[in-house]
Amino acid sequence: DKSLNFLVNKTAQKFKLELGRKLKQQGFDLSSDQWSVLLALEEKDGPSQTELAQKLYKDRSNITRILDLMEKMKLVERRRSPSDRREYNVFITQAGRDILPDLKQVGDSLSEKALKDASKEEVEVIKKFLGRVFENLEN
Repeated sequence: DKSLNFLVNKTAQKFKLELGRKLKQQGFDLSSDQWSVLLALEEKDGPSQTELAQKLYKDRSNITRILDLMEKMKLVERRRSPSDRREYNVFITQAGRDILPDLKQVGDSLSEKALKDASKEEVEVIKKFLGRVFENLEN
């Protein structure tokens, strides 16, 4: 199928699979979803689980499972929200911070592979286009 929906979905799935494979090759016992959580927490540490789920487009049960595993690995910690006792905020631990540079390098190398032979102009056009498609779907 050559529809835009199919191509975007297939490409996103391939990125996730390749990222998981590269993480394993580099000795990280992390999924692409866990990788995304750490990068999101580096950007903004301490969001509620709900905010994190929304940012990463995951449902609450999925983000809970991801965080359960990451907490066991001592990469994140959850603390009860001071403003809402039913909610938890998620923080990156020092162990999580320590591996971030290597995780970013894995992501960067995958992006380089994916964008091989693409000009800067092509990359900018695609980013702008996909950004517009995303915004259209948000509205």
